[in-house]
Amino acid sequence: MLNSAAAKPTLIVRNASLSDVSEIAALSLRVYGEGQASTKDHIRGQLNTLGLDEETKTLFLSGNARRVFALGK
Repeated sequence: MLNSAAAKPTLIVRNASLSDVSEIAALSLRVYGEGQASTKDHIRGQLNTLGLDEETKTLFLSGNARRVFALGK
């Protein structure tokens, strides 16, 4: 029998980086299928679109994750 405390998943929120592009593309293909998946070029472009500094991106993504997953403060 598994200890439920040990089996509880952990959500780690961080900014995506260029080294994550292949994994993001693979996940997109798995979720949306061949016709709708994002390409590696599209993902690379999205990572650089806003031109925000790292602190601002972290604050933005953290806030969104808290809202989406109802994590509280």
